[in-house]
Amino acid sequence: MDLNFLWPLLGGAVGAAIVNSAFGFFKHGREAALEQEQWRRNQRQTGYTDFLRALAEFESAMGRTRDFVIEGEESAKAISDTINAYYLANSGLHMLAPPRLIVASSEIKTRTDECMKALLWVMREGESEAEDAWDTASRALTRATTDFVILARHDLGMLEDNRDKTRAALQNELLKYRSSGLLSRR
Repeated sequence: MDLNFLWPLLGGAVGAAIVNSAFGFFKHGREAALEQEQWRRNQRQTGYTDFLRALAEFESAMGRTRDFVIEGEESAKAISDTINAYYLANSGLHMLAPPRLIVASSEIKTRTDECMKALLWVMREGESEAEDAWDTASRALTRATTDFVILARHDLGMLEDNRDKTRAALQNELLKYRSSGLLSRR
């Protein structure tokens, strides 16, 4: 009996197995890459959220301290825990974020330092002499925070096409939170 007809069948079966294996490896590699990218995105999103939450608590504590000082109460140590949490979140962000977001978080740190200097000035000089410095530093911090949020949303793929519209909407949102007392300026 002649079994030569089996060689093409065997070759077809082996070829199909090789093609299926190649597609399987390709699909598995692609799924693994997608899962890893999704994990990274989630880690960045968590890092950005933690950073902004710590910044909000820091701003709120700074405003409460300012009010206590103006009202004559001693509360210089009231914000030490929130300062530490903010700096910890900022350093954690440096491990996750792309360079442009690290630059934006550094800008926020510069602006929070300016707010702290203005707060110390309020503590030393009183409200009337330091009010302009406080307002200027607070507005600069709002702009830096808005820029960070825009970059973070862009990094996470959640940014609208119109950047100016997004900036105005975010600044209004921050002002609304501040006026509601969630992010206290005072």
